[in-house]
Amino acid sequence: MRRLLLTLSLALVAVLSALAGDKYQLVTDASTLKVGDQIIIVNNGQTYALGTTQNSSNRKAVSVDVKDNIVEASDDVQVITLAESTASGYPFLLKVGENDYLYSSSTNSNQLKTITTTNPAETNGTSVNITNNGIVCNQENRNALLYNVNSNANSINPIFSYYASSSATGGAIQISRVYKLVAEVETPDTDDPIDTDDSDDPKGDARIQIFNNGLGFPEGSAKVPTTPTEYTATDTNITYEIMGCYTTNGYLMVNGKNYEGAYISFALPYNCTALSLTTTGSCSENDLNTVNIYAGDTKIADNYKVNIQSNTYVVEIPAELQAAGTVYKVESNTTKYNAQFASFTYYGKTNSPEEPETQVATPVVSVEEGADVYVGTTVTISCATEGALFNGYIEFEEAEQIDLEDEPLPYTFTLTDEMIGLVSITGWATKEGLEDSEELEDYMFNVVEAPETPQTVTATVIMKDQEDLTYGKDKTITWVSQDKALEFSTIATITGNTYPTKTSEKDGNNLRIYNSNGNVITVTAPEGYSFITASYVLGTAANHVAINGTDCSETDNTYTFEDKATSFELTSVNSNSNKNSDVVSMTFVLAAIGDTTSLSEIETVEAEAVYYDLMGRRVENPAGGLYIRKQGSTVTKVIVK
Repeated sequence: MRRLLLTLSLALVAVLSALAGDKYQLVTDASTLKVGDQIIIVNNGQTYALGTTQNSSNRKAVSVDVKDNIVEASDDVQVITLAESTASGYPFLLKVGENDYLYSSSTNSNQLKTITTTNPAETNGTSVNITNNGIVCNQENRNALLYNVNSNANSINPIFSYYASSSATGGAIQISRVYKLVAEVETPDTDDPIDTDDSDDPKGDARIQIFNNGLGFPEGSAKVPTTPTEYTATDTNITYEIMGCYTTNGYLMVNGKNYEGAYISFALPYNCTALSLTTTGSCSENDLNTVNIYAGDTKIADNYKVNIQSNTYVVEIPAELQAAGTVYKVESNTTKYNAQFASFTYYGKTNSPEEPETQVATPVVSVEEGADVYVGTTVTISCATEGALFNGYIEFEEAEQIDLEDEPLPYTFTLTDEMIGLVSITGWATKEGLEDSEELEDYMFNVVEAPETPQTVTATVIMKDQEDLTYGKDKTITWVSQDKALEFSTIATITGNTYPTKTSEKDGNNLRIYNSNGNVITVTAPEGYSFITASYVLGTAANHVAINGTDCSETDNTYTFEDKATSFELTSVNSNSNKNSDVVSMTFVLAAIGDTTSLSEIETVEAEAVYYDLMGRRVENPAGGLYIRKQGSTVTKVIVK
């Protein structure tokens, strides 16, 4: 089967096309390099290659034309032969002549020079290790072979030289990537770059790999977008949106540790059947290193571990979420670790042969049949057949019927108070040249009043620097909210040998929970409020804290109350009998207690049952047959005998 590997450098789809002469192709897996390979070195932005001109302490950069990750080297581009090195951890020498080698000649200056020697491995700075993240030599400090666009050394601009690894920014100074001489570049034998033969690949007929190589994502944590920011690949018009992400040393960092909910999202111009994620060789191996993966609004992978180094994880995409244009999102699910990805791979069925359409698809309704749907919800009638028209009607218990004739789909309407009660939709879709769709008949759901949204407030209470706090063994303390917009206080009642304490000027104040039995702090919500969540910040080197007996250290020190609570208990977790728990501050999310009643609390069992026929007409005394029964807020289809 034909197989095309398309490479996107978080921006660039590589459709491998024929070029004249010797060609050098981007190396995406540095572990495949071997002694004897001929390579050239190109900057991360794919604009300059290391040249043949040796300046006093650097090499001149030569402009190159990189197309689809393929470059044809001109005579002034330095061709390098990988020679064997005996230095541990640095397997290659960069040979540029019979006995000439590139090397870093200084530990404290940026210098790339050429040395002539028959024993290059004896010279520090000649042996190199090549990875997907760049080229590093065995020099003590100036060991990263980098490209510098702004250098004016010897009036040469730009240049390649050896720098400290931390110098790479992705802007002025970039990492260097290896392109290897290839005998033949795979070329599709059709104008269509996607293979349509998927007989031996259950995932799909095209594999597209992306990795960092110049989309324009911010390089380095100092430039990370803190709000959703879009980047569009000019060659493919694929748009990526990121928040809390950046690239570094050739891989993508989803920085959930510092930006809660950090993510990358994208929509692809083809059907996508599976997504695989390959981690870096330095990712955290803690079980809390997890992500959530979404297809549209549907979470297809929840709390998904990506904690094995240099490992590939494959996530199958449900059939109903594979359509072109679906937005896929990889989102950090932890604030303790960062997810590090060397590459993503997509499998897509884009041009598989399809049977010609002969009949219009049956219309579908955006809300679940038989469900309770809140007032204010927008309902959509849609059809998979593009350009279809809807003919039918929408019936309500009290509101006036909506008649639709040749109405373009999708058709939307918003549920109002007048529409409360049973709703029935009947109709079919048409399109010229196609057979009419199957009828959508008596599609019913129940419109109910939306529950009043409870008022929620967030209060942070801080022990530190509270002038009015009495320290010592008082049995009751008052925590005052630091949010001046909230005019209430939280009361903590203390049982046992536990009390507020002032540890030192450096540590400030805290609430010390002594690590022994019987020490309990009961925190009570202010009048009129109940707790939704409670979280805490501990002092240095303190034991963990349990809320209602649950150690919260694995959930960012946060406890979520399944049922709203007006009080809860704090205790110390006895992980070290010599340590106590010092609480510096607590944050509460509270809901106002009111008359709001959730739908689950509405009594429906005792409600009077009302019956309708399949046309939506009310029936006072149903005889034998199939009916719609509405009892309270529950709608069901029943057979009356």
